[in-house]
Amino acid sequence: MKKNETSHTATGVATRLKTFCGMITHLFAPTKKRAENNAVHAKTYLHGLLSETPRKNSEAIADAVKDTQSQDLQNFMTGSQWEYADVFAHAAKQANQRIGNHPDTMLAIDESGFSKKGQFSAAVARQYNGRMGKVDNCQVGVFSSLSNGGNATLIGARLLIPDEWIKDEQRCLKAGIPKDMIKAASKIDLARELIEQADAHGVQYARIGIDGFYGRDISLLCWIEDRGCEFYADTPDNTYVWLSKPKGDKRPTSPGKHGAIKVSELSSIKAPWKKSKRIKIRDGENGPVMVDSLVCRVWIWPTDGQRPREWWLLVSRDKGGEIKHTLSNAPLATTQEQLAKHQGQRHFIERNFQNSKSHLGMADYQMRQWNGWHRHMAMVALAGLFVMEERMLGGKRTLLSTRDVVQILDWYFRASPSLESIIEQVEKRHRRRRAALESKVKLSAKNEKILRSKT
Repeated sequence: MKKNETSHTATGVATRLKTFCGMITHLFAPTKKRAENNAVHAKTYLHGLLSETPRKNSEAIADAVKDTQSQDLQNFMTGSQWEYADVFAHAAKQANQRIGNHPDTMLAIDESGFSKKGQFSAAVARQYNGRMGKVDNCQVGVFSSLSNGGNATLIGARLLIPDEWIKDEQRCLKAGIPKDMIKAASKIDLARELIEQADAHGVQYARIGIDGFYGRDISLLCWIEDRGCEFYADTPDNTYVWLSKPKGDKRPTSPGKHGAIKVSELSSIKAPWKKSKRIKIRDGENGPVMVDSLVCRVWIWPTDGQRPREWWLLVSRDKGGEIKHTLSNAPLATTQEQLAKHQGQRHFIERNFQNSKSHLGMADYQMRQWNGWHRHMAMVALAGLFVMEERMLGGKRTLLSTRDVVQILDWYFRASPSLESIIEQVEKRHRRRRAALESKVKLSAKNEKILRSKT
């Protein structure tokens, strides 16, 4: 990167951020009296998320931005009059303009946990935290992400309210949870709401991707199919399937005694497999990501009285030996390569979480109220949208990362370290990524050649 290259220099990125902030001002201006202050605070908060400020909460952002009071930012995030739903709607619609309405666009649903101390933050409880891989005192949110290839951004969020909170209305009200939201709603229910929300915002996607927790709920998959949507859903090893259409009018209580088999057992029997293939599902930072793939048609019989359904079962094994079983209602004419690549696309919501938590302050909030949590996630969605747009400016060959954008903007707003130093660091990372990618591509080609010679 040379200093006179303006596409991704600090001045160019900052100019585009200024334009970006101008386009979102109306989201924070419900009344003329509050319009100017809210617009300024929104811009400040967004700048803070797009900086290298440690622990990007209101206090830390205020300390880093001249003439800003933490109390003003805290009030903007919790007390002022603006709707986080409007911000998510804007993020979804803008993301759809950038990467929607394309054969490769996926709407992915996944959850993320946020460790918390104490008992006063809205919906905090001892519950499973996927990030920690264990039960933890935390808040859990369910999120939606739109992706197309390596371009992806968050477009929706719902905070899960545990049962112990539902049973204590006064505790909920004290944490700012709206009275009409104090009702039992599982993660599956929130996933449905986020899909409906994306549709209401006019998001155009080719398929939906979900992990094994959501994929185990066959009624959710039937609901998605009945909406006319294609899905790719990882499913647990003990999911029962039939290799031919099951007989009878009622699903047996013991499927294994009536012709069904667990998906984990299919690879050990003579099933109607297509030929096993090694397939490149995407380009990774360390070279092509390859999987060994098997597919066959299976029948699923829901437990809620619905008719049996014929879907694809895709078995994918990565280089580390991890095996995933995935159900899909993709059209019969879908190729094995397409099935494998589409299944692998769900990877990018996980990258959304990683980048958002590492560089955009997703987990750094210090707000206990329901409104504050959702507003913070909405602002993170805007920050992620801006980063995605910056990456897209470089085209398919761009190596610009979330960290690069944040570091460039941090220099622009704080002028330390020098611009030359920033450019040198970014270019050094780009050279390292490029060299690693080229090496992995060569190694992958060599291994493929050896494999073909043996077969």
